[in-house]
Amino acid sequence: MEKEKAEGEIEKFKAKIEDVEVYTDKGYFVEKYDRCHEISDLWEERPGLLRGDTDIMVVTAEILEGEKKGKKVTETFNALLKYDGTLELSAQSSINRNRRRIVKRFLKHYKFTEDVKKYDILGNIDGWVGKEVEVFPYKEEYRIYLPAPSKAILKKPKLVKPIFAKKINLFL
Repeated sequence: MEKEKAEGEIEKFKAKIEDVEVYTDKGYFVEKYDRCHEISDLWEERPGLLRGDTDIMVVTAEILEGEKKGKKVTETFNALLKYDGTLELSAQSSINRNRRRIVKRFLKHYKFTEDVKKYDILGNIDGWVGKEVEVFPYKEEYRIYLPAPSKAILKKPKLVKPIFAKKINLFL
C-alpha cells in the first residue's frame, strides 16, 4: 500500500501505543502508580544532562502498516512531574523548557488533553495504551512523530523618530 506524500513531507506510518512506563526518583509515585518505577531501574547513574528533569516517560508503540509492520518503536520523554502528576512547564534552563514543550506537544497532538497544565499524566497514563500515534523513519530507526513547534510571530519594531530638545543658550 503506497502512500502518496507531498514534496518535503515526512513519510509517516500508523502505530499503536502498547506500553508506557515512568521512571522517577519520587518514591511516592512508585508506591501509588503501577506504571511508575525507580529511576535506578533504568540507569545505575543518572546522566548529567537531565539535571532538572527527574521523570522519564518511555512510550513503546507497534507499527501497524508498511514493510516494518509489527516493529516496536520506543520514544523517551524527559520531564518534571509535580506532586499531583501534572507537567511542570516552567524551567530555568532552555534545554529543560524545550524537553517539557516536547511532552506538551505530544499530549496536545495526540489529543490526550487540551489543557496540559491541568492534565494528570500519571492518573491518565493507563489510557494511553491502545491510542494510535504516527511514526516515521529516522536514520536506522523509527521515532514517534511530533509536529514542529509553531513559530512565534514577533511584531516588527516600529521606528520612532527621535525628538531632540532645542538647545537653549543660557548666556545671552
